[in-house]
Amino acid sequence: MELAGDSADDVLREIQDDLLQNPDRGSIVKGLGGIRKARMSNPARGKGKSGYRYLHLYLEHRAHIHLLFLLDKNEQEDLSTEQRKTLRRMVAELKRL
Repeated sequence: MELAGDSADDVLREIQDDLLQNPDRGSIVKGLGGIRKARMSNPARGKGKSGYRYLHLYLEHRAHIHLLFLLDKNEQEDLSTEQRKTLRRMVAELKRL
């Protein structure tokens, strides 16, 4: 994924800061074991719904936040069936640890 106008470090740092302040950010994605989907604007693109989408899992009892997936909305709108399966497996493993 190319991060238009932003460095990957800047984008990840902004997501990290946001999640540290509000780990329950975003809406729960149905069927993915508690994964939340949130969005972040891309200042290089201006207004509208373009930008980044990210999926994270907050395990409150351990105070762990896992960033699982980051996508540019211009590259991919929704998760594929295979991506959903992979994320469900990841969540199951993270909850077991």
